[in-house]
Amino acid sequence: MAIETPSERPPAPAPEPAGSGGGPAAAADAQCVVAVLGGARERFGELVERYQGAVFSVVLGYVRDAQRTEDVAQEVFVGAFTNLAQLREPERFLPWLLQIARNRASREARRGASRPEQPLGDHDAPAREADPDRARAAYILGLVEELPEPYRHTVLLKYQQGLSCREIAQADGVPVGTITSRLTRALGVLRGALGQGQDQSQDTGQKPES
Repeated sequence: MAIETPSERPPAPAPEPAGSGGGPAAAADAQCVVAVLGGARERFGELVERYQGAVFSVVLGYVRDAQRTEDVAQEVFVGAFTNLAQLREPERFLPWLLQIARNRASREARRGASRPEQPLGDHDAPAREADPDRARAAYILGLVEELPEPYRHTVLLKYQQGLSCREIAQADGVPVGTITSRLTRALGVLRGALGQGQDQSQDTGQKPES
């Protein structure tokens, strides 16, 4: 089922530009970056733990294969660690990191364009069929995967990785209002798709499958 959303329009009035001030998360990132550059290399692990989910979500949007996504995500953090001294504004670590993720994922997607896709979670199919809650969760995730960018990316960062709208805006370099607008529209589309799926399952007497 193809999911379409209306074209994105900038909200009005324009909210505070992303990245101004940065917030507590950006300040914490900056402290880690400065510490790593000062010789406390182990502090980079805090950044990895904080953002590995966000990097995974970004890469997955390009690569669409779980194992390859894990490999590329590891390469992203290695690249970020190696080039950390090039980051001129430590408080902008997250947008810098996600740009590395997009660049590396885009290259990997081009290299792997001829490879067949590996459906996510296929090895869990019997468990999904036996567990209604897992089946519904898989169905909802499938709907999210069908959202066009940047809606899919925004929903995953917000609800799967737990980033705030301000953090997502900072990472994407857009106003916070743009992120809230994306979320409102994406959730509206998902609610409509879920309603259609429930109607179909009632007609057939079966649960919808992704």
